[in-house]
Amino acid sequence: MGAAQNSSPGYVVSAIEGKAVARAASGWVCPECAGAGVVRRAEEEGRYPVVSPCECRTFERRLERFNRAGIPGLFANSRLDTFEIRNDSQGDAHGAASEMVRTYPLEGRGLVFLGPVGVGKTHLAAAIVRELTLEKGKSCRFCDFVQLLHDLKTAYEKREATSALLEPLTKVDVLVIDDLGKGRGTEWELDVLDDLVSRRYNADATTVCTTNHLDRELGAHERRAGFVVDTLAQRVGIRIQSRLHGMCDFHEMDGSDYRRSRRTRRGPRR
Repeated sequence: MGAAQNSSPGYVVSAIEGKAVARAASGWVCPECAGAGVVRRAEEEGRYPVVSPCECRTFERRLERFNRAGIPGLFANSRLDTFEIRNDSQGDAHGAASEMVRTYPLEGRGLVFLGPVGVGKTHLAAAIVRELTLEKGKSCRFCDFVQLLHDLKTAYEKREATSALLEPLTKVDVLVIDDLGKGRGTEWELDVLDDLVSRRYNADATTVCTTNHLDRELGAHERRAGFVVDTLAQRVGIRIQSRLHGMCDFHEMDGSDYRRSRRTRRGPRR
């Protein structure tokens, strides 16, 4: 079990067995109803006071939705207010993530974060899921694309229905696809991705993606810097790329690898 992370009042988030898990804080009592589960509204002249359920009654459901989202344990403490902005591109991406959380579901358009490793793409995606589940009670799933492919292949080999894996991903309010474009890029893999993206597109459902592949050809200096050469279209196909543009805003991020700089500051991991 990982150490409990700094959290909003009422719950704590920890890394347990590789996943981010939220639980009610020890001794926490709702300040609105003092644990009664109901609140009394002020009396109006000539009428009895109105008793209504307290919002804290949805508290357990929000914790459950966070726990079912499947955020990796490494990102248990990924929040919008802990994101380190080191350049304009990261600031723009952080602003887009914050605006999406603030306006959802009035503005249900998704996001695609593109850029090299270590610039904060997955941090922002995990933070969006955290905010929407714990603060707004929305259903979300964090899906590592390579792991999804592995699970689907395992189900296929066992002659189990793959729909049991895909259906939940098509029905949640917000789906995160992490590491889009990773994998071997076989026809079967692209068919799976096309099916999933098309279902989300046709349902007008919000989708967030992260990818190391840019939406354009690289310049010479970027090739020397070690960026991933293949474009997003080359990895997922023009059809999927087009649908993503129809349902998401794209935000290209750059910068040095945060993981390497953090290791340099702290010394080698032992």
